[in-house]
Amino acid sequence: MAKKVKKKDKVWAYLLKNKTATPAEVAKATGVSYPYVYKLMKSIGTPKEVFEAEVRKEVASEKTPRFRSEVLFTAEELIDGQREEEHGCAHCNFNSISGLWSSYLGYYIDPDSVPVMLLLLKVARQAQNPSHIDNYVDMCGYAALAAEASKGQHED
Repeated sequence: MAKKVKKKDKVWAYLLKNKTATPAEVAKATGVSYPYVYKLMKSIGTPKEVFEAEVRKEVASEKTPRFRSEVLFTAEELIDGQREEEHGCAHCNFNSISGLWSSYLGYYIDPDSVPVMLLLLKVARQAQNPSHIDNYVDMCGYAALAAEASKGQHED
């Protein structure tokens, strides 16, 4: 009789082969629920986080620090982690925002335009306070979400 493989073991086996996989990718590939995978990956750190830490260490050891990489890494961490955890699916939110804006303005706003409009909000804020790094981080995040939306890559 074959021994049943535990969910946790499935997840870690997959992550060892796919170090930069997202929780959604791991859940889909292993048949384990997204919340379980996300919680497990956050509990002790994921291979992806280890990989990114190694890249950051390499960047930090260069003679010229790569500040731009830190901005991009921070944006990625926020849109794939903290923001998603706090606010839920970005594209689901864009659908809701689109509906509210469309109702308020009296004409249709496409949900895929929402991240671009939010990026422009950050551009306006940056013009008022160019040294506030969070605006640049958010612009990167919104740009990535807009690119994802333009290719139909999002999962609602």
